[in-house]
Amino acid sequence: MIELHLTIDLPSTFGVASTLIHPATYVNKVVIASEQGGLAIYNVQIGALIHMFQPSLFSRPTKCRSKGAKVPITYMAQGPAVDILAVGFADGWCSLVDIRFGEEILAVKMGSDSPDDPNESITGIAFRSDSDCQLLVTSSSQGHLAIWNMNQSGQLLHILREAHDSAVSGVQFLPGQPIMLTASGDNSIKLWLFETPTGLPRLLSQRSGHQKPPQLIKYYGDDGKTIISAGKDGTLRSTSVVRDSRSFEISQGSLAKKASQLATPVSSLRLPPVTGLSYSTSRAKDWDNLLTSHEGHPEAKSWSVQNKRIGKHSFSLTSHTSFKLAPPEEVTRCVCVTACGNYGLSGTHGTGRIGMWNMQSGMKRREFIIPTSSKVRATKTDSKVMGIATDVLNRFVIILTHPGIIYFYDFMSAKLSHTITLPCASSIMLLQRDNGLLAVACEDRHVRVLDIETRRTVRELGPLPKPVLDMVFSPDSRWLVVTSADSVIRTYDLPTGSLIDAFRTHSVATSITFSPTGDFLASAHVDSVGVFLWANRAQFAEVSYKSLAKDAEIPTLETPLFEGVEDHTTSILESTPRSGTWQEDSLEEGLSLIPDPSSDGSITLSLMPKSKWQSLLNLEIIKARNKPKEPPKTAEAAPFFLPTLSTNGRKVGLDSISGETTSTTQADNGSKKRKFDLGDSALVESEFTRRLMKDESDKNYEDLFEYVKNLSPSALDIELRSITTDDQMKALLRALTVRLTSGKEFEMIQAILSVFLKIHGQEIIDIREDLPGDLLLIAQEAATSKLKRLVDYGIGVSAFVRGATGVV
Repeated sequence: MIELHLTIDLPSTFGVASTLIHPATYVNKVVIASEQGGLAIYNVQIGALIHMFQPSLFSRPTKCRSKGAKVPITYMAQGPAVDILAVGFADGWCSLVDIRFGEEILAVKMGSDSPDDPNESITGIAFRSDSDCQLLVTSSSQGHLAIWNMNQSGQLLHILREAHDSAVSGVQFLPGQPIMLTASGDNSIKLWLFETPTGLPRLLSQRSGHQKPPQLIKYYGDDGKTIISAGKDGTLRSTSVVRDSRSFEISQGSLAKKASQLATPVSSLRLPPVTGLSYSTSRAKDWDNLLTSHEGHPEAKSWSVQNKRIGKHSFSLTSHTSFKLAPPEEVTRCVCVTACGNYGLSGTHGTGRIGMWNMQSGMKRREFIIPTSSKVRATKTDSKVMGIATDVLNRFVIILTHPGIIYFYDFMSAKLSHTITLPCASSIMLLQRDNGLLAVACEDRHVRVLDIETRRTVRELGPLPKPVLDMVFSPDSRWLVVTSADSVIRTYDLPTGSLIDAFRTHSVATSITFSPTGDFLASAHVDSVGVFLWANRAQFAEVSYKSLAKDAEIPTLETPLFEGVEDHTTSILESTPRSGTWQEDSLEEGLSLIPDPSSDGSITLSLMPKSKWQSLLNLEIIKARNKPKEPPKTAEAAPFFLPTLSTNGRKVGLDSISGETTSTTQADNGSKKRKFDLGDSALVESEFTRRLMKDESDKNYEDLFEYVKNLSPSALDIELRSITTDDQMKALLRALTVRLTSGKEFEMIQAILSVFLKIHGQEIIDIREDLPGDLLLIAQEAATSKLKRLVDYGIGVSAFVRGATGVV
């Protein structure tokens, strides 16, 4: 446990402390720097001031500054030798001082001396000592790196301008290697390799992310391993949830080269933040497959995720082609890529026009125009397009406008076929192409779900306390997950239309997306540059779909950790009672969430591998196939210690050995062809028969069949052969009858019954009048008839669904 040991009060003349360092070999000593440019050495054991250095110690920087100027010290680092410290200042000066003798050894300056240029504050200092050439590297608040040759009195070798997009927060050399590591506030870490002692380092590798919080995220593909994210910094990134090395930024061209030619920052040349995103993986290998709309601009841009670069097409409905701010009515608000990947659609914010282009050639195909004669549209804002979607078969185009009007257009002819008017204005539209459900977030804080086939509202969810920011369907279309401005992520069950789950985060989730495999929910938050993953408990635990009470307390969850280490939140959720809250139902003792098959007339299987019961039925064939072609040859028997004869030559006595071997061989030959004979061991009660007779007394055979599931096919065969008495046969037949009647583990019962009749068939015939065979026959016929009826019903339902959806 960390406890406060000492508090040091600095002199008023020293100023405010800015940084400190522990010099090498200085026991219990620290050097403290101030914002007025001074240094002080303190003993941290007793809190005593040992020595104080005035700003005049740094003679060269003091001469270059105006008289009386006090520049703060921003960074200190241990030098390559004892007693040497490197001190960095806010005006770009870096001095090497000997704190033992109080002398300045060397001073260098980053940036220009011109008063018109902004000062570059020193943010990092590092020394390279793995070669004969001693190098000093300094980093600045402008993102630059400067490399100095210490052997040549601080000669400037190289300047890496804009090595990072923002201030470099740290620089360090790996011990004994020509590799430099830099980190920055632009959410990146870079490794630089020095191929020669004094050469320019090259970028070896890097890990980076969004510089500003992402405002739009979507899972890419069907494997659930990649997330496409668009940030407020204007970048579009592909993030791998499996391995970080597979993440990359989708290139917008050679921006670094253009920035150096124009002497402008790279960030000023990036596209504006993305406001809409849509993709299709059907033709990802052939041409551009992703389409985006950008803030304040009339053009929709195409991208190729496969080639990791921006596409060659720009789609716009106006003649405005420059990337300056367009009039509000010409701004592209939303985009859509068809399921086939051949066409892309984009709609403007105020003109009420939607265009469709070919994603391969970039040619415009047709245009959808919202009718102006509608009596509902009375203002100019009523023509704002809020969402565009197409069905999976490209039959029609669905367009949502701000007044809450949904237009259905024919995909081929671009003619208006149907119109739906919602009760109030709408802001977000989401289509689940697999089942034709259309979710619309309205400004009355309700989410309405429509069926695009019947054109009717099937569910109305809400109201929510705050406006909806984003929503997503689960892969099986059973859930609709909604995030709102009150920092709560809610899950609605669409079959029942009820709220079944809700949790609160410390910051507002601006965008959410569900994994195609259903195992994770990803969220992007307003104050974080990361993408957070939430595990779906329904994938690995039993969950309840009970409706959440209106007055239920919504828990606040911590955002997931980057390291993936389980924190206390998970254990709290698993141990918290779930009755009347957002967790599972309170179940009475002995009541299970899994229904009894006999209660609804269903039949269950044992959930064991199919090969296990096939091996049991064909065990004799398997043994015959695996039988060795030649019998194993026995090695000549000989004891480890050979007996010796008491003679002068110490001869080995082999007569006794040969005699023992002969008798053993004769005994083996006499029993070579003996069949398997249980003898007296048949009277020994095995574990199988013990459980059988125990369960026979209370007519509950759960313990017996759980034991059977854990037996191998050969072990189960031996247990069935060990049944010799009439009572054991009767008990087993009664157990099989009860299990067949309950409808549990149908294939396991059939396999055991088949092997049992094959082994003991003749004995059963001899004592038929005393065995419960009639009851077993009735149960067998009833179970077989029930299974046939269920299979026929399933085939009929599947045929009806295929015919209803048009799937062949």
